[in-house]
Amino acid sequence: MFNWGDTLASVDGYSNFATTVTAQSIDDVHKSAMAELWTAILQHQRRHKHMRYGIHTFRFALISFVAAAVLVIVTR
Repeated sequence: MFNWGDTLASVDGYSNFATTVTAQSIDDVHKSAMAELWTAILQHQRRHKHMRYGIHTFRFALISFVAAAVLVIVTR
């Protein structure tokens, strides 16, 4: 019930969803919540890694641009 894609694929509507949720034990809910939290942590790590790569690439491009601009101005 914590993953919207799996939930929408496995229930027909709200009444089916409500019946399914109330039929689960607290242990089942706890396990589902932990699995979804772990998935969210992994996704966050992946996004953070891509963001760091993008920032490093942007900084390199900016420094290269400034260095090229200075070189062009100095050699005039």
